[in-house]
Amino acid sequence: VPAEPERKHDDRRNLSNPDDDGVESAFCNVHPEVLHALVGWARWVSGRVSLDGVFSFGSLISDDGRLFERERSDIDLLIAIPTKLDAGRRVAWCATLAGLVHELEVSLLSVLRRDDAGSPITSVLAVTAFELTYDVHKSRSQGFFSTNRFLRVDDGALHPPKKLSASRLEALPHMASTVVAEVQAARNRYLRVSPNGKRATAIWDDAHDALPKEICRAAAMARYVIQSPGDESQFNINEGLRFLMSLVHNEGRSELKELSDIILSRQGARGQRQGLTADHLLFLWELLFDRFVMTLSHPSVAPSTQTLQRDGRVPNPKVDAGAMSSPRHSTPKPHPRPGVPCPECMGAGIRRAPSEGQWVTSCRRCGGTGVIEAQG
Repeated sequence: VPAEPERKHDDRRNLSNPDDDGVESAFCNVHPEVLHALVGWARWVSGRVSLDGVFSFGSLISDDGRLFERERSDIDLLIAIPTKLDAGRRVAWCATLAGLVHELEVSLLSVLRRDDAGSPITSVLAVTAFELTYDVHKSRSQGFFSTNRFLRVDDGALHPPKKLSASRLEALPHMASTVVAEVQAARNRYLRVSPNGKRATAIWDDAHDALPKEICRAAAMARYVIQSPGDESQFNINEGLRFLMSLVHNEGRSELKELSDIILSRQGARGQRQGLTADHLLFLWELLFDRFVMTLSHPSVAPSTQTLQRDGRVPNPKVDAGAMSSPRHSTPKPHPRPGVPCPECMGAGIRRAPSEGQWVTSCRRCGGTGVIEAQG
């Protein structure tokens, strides 16, 4: 993962000292010491990582903070990801931010006088401009960013909270917004860290599956929106796995070679089977996000979001115009005999079973199955 460029910064301040940041605020809150800690941290962080704003929201600022319970309430933060960061740089950015969030957790443990150092205090939403523009939240709650109010804490001014997104007459279709929400939720899990340093994400090493079902299912939906196959494969996990592998292989980037080799080893290829780290998984989510958003944002790649069907598909003229009177059923693509390269991904078939004069084969790399006539 590319390293996040270092930024010039001052020596670290005492994050838990309200008098250390010189904040003067007309915004009244029943938990001023918590807000001062957030302001001190946000200003400290802005000197170490590029960002487009740090905002507090939720119970800490709602109803003047009266809903916030010091013993158990989460502190909700939204951090705007800088624009023009690709998937790899967003992962590096999140990796740097996770370490800085840990510093905040340690500070807040003292400020709130909590005893449990093993449970996260903050819940950090790292969002792109695309997610704010289309008002997509990980909970899939409609109008989350256009109806809630957010208090900016990184500029020290603490102006009254404001909305971050304008109400939109046309939102993303359900399936499209679901994919984006899943990516946002993955970032949120990645940034969950306890005061004692325990992370919410760890090595993923399922004994059977090559990749987690959650990301394969999201990839299947993304593929369905992008390619509009006209079938019922929108939740097909195998199709999602194939789509993710195509993203990893087609990128042609050196930093993806290790990830590609690990996934292939988990599918039965040569090499020691390994687990996937939190960075690996987030990289896959961000690759999916980039490919998906590129399709939704550029008409030259695919029709614009306004032309998507209600189920989230890019229109398929033959299917949507009623050219086919019966549901379209796809048949397995023929795969070669075992040992012959797969025409789609150059993987080799590894299983075969004669059945009524036919060979049933599956591809080592892409997982595709097919039936061919047996010879002799």
